[in-house]
Amino acid sequence: MAKGWHVQDAVLLDSPHISLTRAFYVQEHQIQPFVRAVEACVADMSAFGVGFGGMQALANERGDRVFVAVAVKHGVDAVRQVLERVDRVMERFGKRVFFRHAQLHASVVRMELERSAEASGLERGRQIARGVGAAVGRQVEEEMVQCLEAARIDSLECIFGNRRFCIALGQQP
Repeated sequence: MAKGWHVQDAVLLDSPHISLTRAFYVQEHQIQPFVRAVEACVADMSAFGVGFGGMQALANERGDRVFVAVAVKHGVDAVRQVLERVDRVMERFGKRVFFRHAQLHASVVRMELERSAEASGLERGRQIARGVGAAVGRQVEEEMVQCLEAARIDSLECIFGNRRFCIALGQQP
Protein backbone atom coordinates (compact mmCIF):
# COMPACT_ATOMS: atom_id res chain seq x y z
CA MET A 1 0.00 0.00 0.00
CA ALA A 2 1.24 3.49 -0.76
CA LYS A 3 3.00 5.35 2.04
CA GLY A 4 0.72 7.71 3.92
CA TRP A 5 -2.51 5.79 3.21
CA HIS A 6 -4.21 2.72 4.55
CA VAL A 7 -7.56 1.09 3.88
CA GLN A 8 -9.91 1.86 6.74
CA ASP A 9 -12.91 -0.25 5.62
CA ALA A 10 -13.82 -2.35 2.60
CA VAL A 11 -17.54 -2.86 2.04
CA LEU A 12 -19.18 -5.19 -0.47
CA LEU A 13 -22.14 -3.18 -1.75
CA ASP A 14 -25.51 -4.90 -1.35
CA SER A 15 -26.95 -3.53 -4.56
CA PRO A 16 -24.50 -2.46 -7.26
CA HIS A 17 -25.70 0.63 -9.11
CA ILE A 18 -24.72 2.93 -11.94
CA SER A 19 -24.25 6.44 -10.56
CA LEU A 20 -25.66 9.31 -12.63
CA THR A 21 -24.67 12.23 -10.38
CA ARG A 22 -21.85 13.33 -8.17
CA ALA A 23 -22.71 13.54 -4.47
CA PHE A 24 -24.62 16.77 -3.82
CA TYR A 25 -26.72 18.45 -1.18
CA VAL A 26 -30.21 19.88 -1.39
CA GLN A 27 -32.33 21.56 1.20
CA GLU A 28 -35.44 19.77 2.46
CA HIS A 29 -37.81 21.95 0.42
CA GLN A 30 -35.89 21.11 -2.78
CA ILE A 31 -36.19 17.31 -2.55
CA GLN A 32 -39.71 16.89 -3.98
CA PRO A 33 -39.19 19.41 -6.81
CA PHE A 34 -35.92 17.65 -7.71
CA VAL A 35 -37.56 14.21 -7.77
CA ARG A 36 -40.46 15.54 -9.86
CA ALA A 37 -37.99 17.12 -12.31
CA VAL A 38 -36.17 13.78 -12.73
CA GLU A 39 -39.51 12.00 -13.19
CA ALA A 40 -40.47 14.48 -15.91
CA CYS A 41 -37.14 14.22 -17.73
CA VAL A 42 -37.36 10.42 -18.08
CA ALA A 43 -41.16 10.12 -18.48
CA ASP A 44 -40.88 9.07 -22.13
CA MET A 45 -37.99 6.62 -21.63
CA SER A 46 -38.44 2.86 -21.68
CA ALA A 47 -36.65 0.29 -19.56
CA PHE A 48 -33.46 -0.99 -21.18
CA GLY A 49 -30.80 -3.60 -20.75
CA VAL A 50 -27.13 -3.20 -19.85
CA GLY A 51 -24.25 -5.62 -19.84
CA PHE A 52 -21.02 -5.48 -17.90
CA GLY A 53 -17.45 -6.61 -18.44
CA GLY A 54 -14.04 -5.85 -17.08
CA MET A 55 -13.11 -4.82 -13.56
CA GLN A 56 -11.72 -1.41 -12.76
CA ALA A 57 -10.80 0.46 -9.62
CA LEU A 58 -11.77 4.11 -9.40
CA ALA A 59 -10.97 6.80 -6.84
CA ASN A 60 -13.37 9.56 -5.84
CA GLU A 61 -12.50 13.22 -6.38
CA ARG A 62 -11.07 13.72 -2.89
CA GLY A 63 -8.98 10.56 -3.14
CA ASP A 64 -10.27 9.20 0.17
CA ARG A 65 -12.52 6.49 -1.26
CA VAL A 66 -11.84 3.78 -3.84
CA PHE A 67 -14.43 1.70 -5.67
CA VAL A 68 -13.94 -1.67 -7.32
CA ALA A 69 -16.37 -1.66 -10.22
CA VAL A 70 -17.44 -3.47 -13.37
CA ALA A 71 -17.61 -1.41 -16.55
CA VAL A 72 -20.82 -0.95 -18.52
CA LYS A 73 -20.09 -2.58 -21.89
CA HIS A 74 -23.56 -2.89 -23.45
CA GLY A 75 -26.36 -0.36 -23.24
CA VAL A 76 -23.88 2.50 -22.96
CA ASP A 77 -25.89 4.75 -25.30
CA ALA A 78 -29.07 4.28 -23.24
CA VAL A 79 -27.23 5.04 -19.98
CA ARG A 80 -25.65 8.14 -21.54
CA GLN A 81 -29.10 9.32 -22.70
CA VAL A 82 -30.42 9.07 -19.12
CA LEU A 83 -27.25 10.76 -17.85
CA GLU A 84 -27.67 13.71 -20.24
CA ARG A 85 -31.24 14.23 -19.07
CA VAL A 86 -30.31 14.02 -15.40
CA ASP A 87 -27.43 16.46 -16.05
CA ARG A 88 -29.98 19.00 -17.33
CA VAL A 89 -31.94 18.65 -14.08
CA MET A 90 -28.72 19.10 -12.09
CA GLU A 91 -27.97 22.30 -14.01
CA ARG A 92 -31.50 23.65 -13.34
CA PHE A 93 -30.92 23.12 -9.62
CA GLY A 94 -27.47 24.74 -9.73
CA LYS A 95 -25.59 21.48 -9.09
CA ARG A 96 -22.47 20.15 -10.79
CA VAL A 97 -23.16 17.76 -13.65
CA PHE A 98 -21.61 14.30 -13.81
CA PHE A 99 -18.12 13.85 -15.20
CA ARG A 100 -17.92 14.81 -18.88
CA HIS A 101 -15.98 11.68 -19.82
CA ALA A 102 -17.54 9.41 -17.24
CA GLN A 103 -16.44 5.80 -17.07
CA LEU A 104 -19.86 4.20 -16.74
CA HIS A 105 -19.71 1.43 -14.20
CA ALA A 106 -21.46 -0.42 -11.39
CA SER A 107 -19.57 -0.22 -8.11
CA VAL A 108 -19.39 -3.50 -6.20
CA VAL A 109 -16.90 -2.73 -3.41
CA ARG A 110 -16.26 0.57 -1.59
CA MET A 111 -13.10 1.18 0.42
CA GLU A 112 -12.56 4.13 2.70
CA LEU A 113 -9.01 5.43 2.85
CA GLU A 114 -7.50 7.26 5.77
CA ARG A 115 -4.89 9.84 4.84
CA SER A 116 -1.86 10.95 6.82
CA ALA A 117 -0.46 14.48 6.59
CA GLU A 118 2.14 13.52 3.95
CA ALA A 119 -0.34 12.05 1.45
CA SER A 120 -1.42 14.02 -1.61
CA GLY A 121 -5.15 13.58 -2.33
CA LEU A 122 -6.70 12.48 -5.60
CA GLU A 123 -3.53 11.23 -7.31
CA ARG A 124 -2.73 9.09 -4.27
CA GLY A 125 -6.25 7.66 -4.36
CA ARG A 126 -5.80 6.83 -8.04
CA GLN A 127 -2.49 5.08 -7.32
CA ILE A 128 -4.16 3.01 -4.62
CA ALA A 129 -7.07 2.27 -6.96
CA ARG A 130 -4.63 0.90 -9.55
CA GLY A 131 -3.02 -1.24 -6.86
CA VAL A 132 -6.40 -2.48 -5.65
CA GLY A 133 -7.40 -3.27 -9.22
CA ALA A 134 -4.26 -5.35 -9.72
CA ALA A 135 -4.79 -7.12 -6.40
CA VAL A 136 -8.39 -8.11 -7.15
CA GLY A 137 -7.14 -10.81 -9.45
CA ARG A 138 -8.55 -12.49 -12.54
CA GLN A 139 -10.68 -15.12 -10.77
CA VAL A 140 -12.52 -12.56 -8.62
CA GLU A 141 -12.97 -10.37 -11.67
CA GLU A 142 -14.52 -13.19 -13.69
CA GLU A 143 -16.87 -14.13 -10.83
CA MET A 144 -18.07 -10.57 -10.30
CA VAL A 145 -18.53 -9.89 -14.00
CA GLN A 146 -20.46 -13.13 -14.35
CA CYS A 147 -22.79 -12.16 -11.46
CA LEU A 148 -23.45 -8.80 -13.13
CA GLU A 149 -23.36 -10.06 -16.70
CA ALA A 150 -26.63 -8.39 -17.66
CA ALA A 151 -29.26 -6.28 -15.97
CA ARG A 152 -32.52 -4.63 -16.86
CA ILE A 153 -32.74 -0.98 -15.91
CA ASP A 154 -36.39 -0.26 -15.21
CA SER A 155 -36.10 2.50 -12.62
CA LEU A 156 -33.94 5.28 -11.27
CA GLU A 157 -33.43 5.83 -7.57
CA CYS A 158 -32.91 9.22 -5.95
CA ILE A 159 -31.36 8.96 -2.49
CA PHE A 160 -31.26 11.86 -0.05
CA GLY A 161 -29.84 10.73 3.29
CA ASN A 162 -32.00 7.80 4.35
CA ARG A 163 -34.88 8.77 2.01
CA ARG A 164 -35.24 6.88 -1.27
CA PHE A 165 -37.43 7.76 -4.23
CA CYS A 166 -37.99 5.23 -7.01
CA ILE A 167 -38.73 6.59 -10.49
CA ALA A 168 -40.06 3.92 -12.87
CA LEU A 169 -39.10 3.90 -16.53
CA GLY A 170 -41.73 2.82 -19.04
CA GLN A 171 -41.84 -0.79 -20.15
CA GLN A 172 -40.50 -1.82 -23.53
CA PRO A 173 -43.21 -2.52 -26.12
